[in-house]
Amino acid sequence: LDSATTTASFLSAVQSSGTIVDTLFLQSNQLTMAHTAGTLATMLDHLWASGLNGTVLDVVNYMNDFAMGEGWEIVLGRFVPNTINITNTTPMQFLSTLKYPKPAVANPLAGIPLRRALNGISGYVLGPDYASIQVIAGHHPLPQSKLGLVYKCQLTVLQKNFLAQISSAINTWNVVVSSSLEMMLLTNVNGAAQVLTNLDPLLVAQCSGACDLSAMNFALRGSQGTYTGPDYRGVTVLAAYTYLPNLNATLVLKVDLSQVQATLLERIGTAVSATNMKLPGTKDLFVSHKVVTNGTAGIKFVSNLKFASQCGASGCGSNPNAAVAARRSAINCEQGYIIQQDYRNHAAFAGYACIPEIECGVVMKIDSEEVAQGCQDFCVEYANDLNENSTSSLQLELGRPYNLSLAASVQSYADIQMLTTPREPCAGGGCWPNSSTGPMVEAIRGAGGVVVG
Repeated sequence: LDSATTTASFLSAVQSSGTIVDTLFLQSNQLTMAHTAGTLATMLDHLWASGLNGTVLDVVNYMNDFAMGEGWEIVLGRFVPNTINITNTTPMQFLSTLKYPKPAVANPLAGIPLRRALNGISGYVLGPDYASIQVIAGHHPLPQSKLGLVYKCQLTVLQKNFLAQISSAINTWNVVVSSSLEMMLLTNVNGAAQVLTNLDPLLVAQCSGACDLSAMNFALRGSQGTYTGPDYRGVTVLAAYTYLPNLNATLVLKVDLSQVQATLLERIGTAVSATNMKLPGTKDLFVSHKVVTNGTAGIKFVSNLKFASQCGASGCGSNPNAAVAARRSAINCEQGYIIQQDYRNHAAFAGYACIPEIECGVVMKIDSEEVAQGCQDFCVEYANDLNENSTSSLQLELGRPYNLSLAASVQSYADIQMLTTPREPCAGGGCWPNSSTGPMVEAIRGAGGVVVG
């Protein structure tokens, strides 16, 4: 239940989601490019082999100019004619009109998709094209025509389209999730976070004036991490974020810290209440939470009190000292122990500690009478064992007055309950019959000394 475990779980959740989204973007586009390249290559290869060379080029150039959106392009090419030995450096020739200008110095990686197609290989490549622009390119050979086809799109265009689709899905998810939990997609624009997803209207309503989106810049600090602090509303949140390298975006998952605390407290209360009912005797385990009302700190019990039925009409905690341990642990985050009246006005020993991350106090108590009885039972057992196994006449006796409040005025052995068992039975009227003197009477009255007689 500590903060490290909670934040680690939150970070793991956003990392898993981010990995799925980022991988889906790359793999779906790669496969789509490769499949489309194969379909186009098969169709154009039949046309070219039928002698419709000019028609093929006209169709490709028309599609590039009018049918293909910005960033999309089909490229047809071949090895330079009359080449005898094909190598990795054999010059290639573009047959379709190029849609974008070529740089003065060609990128050495630019021709990989076309060269792979001309070598009879189909597939996809992520890298620079002839214009030194990053693209995802599908490639496929035209075996009858001895040509190669590349079907490609600029990476930024694919990213923009996919981010719009994912943002729409996230927007729907945020509306369905009726809590402070919110997922966001961000991009880095000149060092500032630009939010791609819609802000949850219910959360926006909590902004004092305009929402401060600069508060989300925490998500640009690295590839992944967690954050506890104010969000765009100024509300303290627990957030986790992860960078999506293929999409060049950041996925953020955040939730109000108060909701995290409430959820943890509910789970703690349920677990402690169940455990408490299984504890023997007067042992009582309970949890309290710090609450502030009108500027004054108080406590609220979040688990069931084991002996609440014994509190009477005045209710639990009517004794002003009853909640000291709970207040010390929940409000002051102290740990220690105390001996005083409990919530049902019974004398008790109580140990207490706190969970600072959720301002929660944990108290374990036991009635003083049960503690005393346990100590007495141990001492009596020890004394009887010593007496029984002694090889001399030495004998240890333990006793207590029948009325503890009248210990100082004990009159005789008739007022005393002997706790140990005599090693040898007393004859006649019993041990110390009606005697007002004797070592045990004096001891209980508070005197000490030696008696011979």
